[in-house]
Amino acid sequence: KNLYWRWLLIVGALPSFAFTFMAAAFLNESPSWLASQGKEEDAMNVLVKMNKANGSHCARLEFSTAPREEANVLGSFAEMQRDFRAIFGPAMLYSTLVSCFTC
Repeated sequence: KNLYWRWLLIVGALPSFAFTFMAAAFLNESPSWLASQGKEEDAMNVLVKMNKANGSHCARLEFSTAPREEANVLGSFAEMQRDFRAIFGPAMLYSTLVSCFTC
């Protein structure tokens, strides 16, 4: 039996695993995501690191976050249903299925 295609698949997947672990180790979280989660101090630390890495020492690093609204579970469920209807509705169903099963 000639099963070299399995080795080709494994060797082709190794770089993606290596880059995934390197990215997880060395990349910072998004400052906007951290701020939206209420972690303003962490967001400021990431911005300071980015500022130093870019060599810009004159940028203003001040920001304020918008007040958080309480999650409306029923509203978000209705929005999710609306989005699914748009993707899986008659106008987009063929494109959605082709995209899902050909990638």
